[in-house]
Amino acid sequence: MKKFTLLFLMLPNLFFANDLSSDEDFEFTVVKNTKALLLNSLTAKAGLSIELFQLKGNSKYKVNAKFNRRLRILDLNYLTPGTYVVTARLNNLYTDYLINVTDNKVVIVDEKTIQNPIFNHINKKMSINLDSNKTEVLVKIENYNGELIFYENFSTEELHKKVFNLKENNGRIITTVEYDNKTFVNKFVL
Repeated sequence: MKKFTLLFLMLPNLFFANDLSSDEDFEFTVVKNTKALLLNSLTAKAGLSIELFQLKGNSKYKVNAKFNRRLRILDLNYLTPGTYVVTARLNNLYTDYLINVTDNKVVIVDEKTIQNPIFNHINKKMSINLDSNKTEVLVKIENYNGELIFYENFSTEELHKKVFNLKENNGRIITTVEYDNKTFVNKFVL
C-alpha cells in the first residue's frame, strides 16, 4: 500500500516535468564591446527579478542591479573589476550566471539553472521532487503560527522516496526547502 501511495503522489511530477521550463526559457548574453548583458526573451522581462552579488574570497555581497526592463539590458558599467554572480529568477526557475568584469568587458564564465521543487499535496500527505543532483537538501515544515513540525536534511535520492504524513496537523502549513544556496517556500492549507 505504501508503494502505491508513493506512486500516486509522484504521478503529478511526471505529468508536469516537461512543462516547467518550456515557456519560461530566458538567457543572458554579453553585448559585444560593452559591459552589459542582454536578456534574450521578450516574454520573460515582466516577471523577472534580478539580484547581483560580488564574490570576495569566501563571501558574497549584494550589489545594486541596474536592469532596464524596456531594453532588456543589465548595465554593469558601474561595477569594479572582479567576479560576480547574477541571479535571475522567473516563476519556477533560477538561473545563476558567474561573470568576470574587467575594465572594459564582461565575460560569462558559467551558467547554472535551478528549478523550483515540485510540491505534491494529497489529503494530508505531501511529497517533494527536485530536479537536482545536490546531495543535501534541508526540509522544514511549520504551521502558520511558526511552530516547527519537521526539520531534517535529506539527500536528493532520500527526498524523492519520502512521503510526509501530516495527519496530526490542521490549518496552514509552510514548507521551506533549501538547496544550492536557494530557498523555496510553499504554503498550503490542510
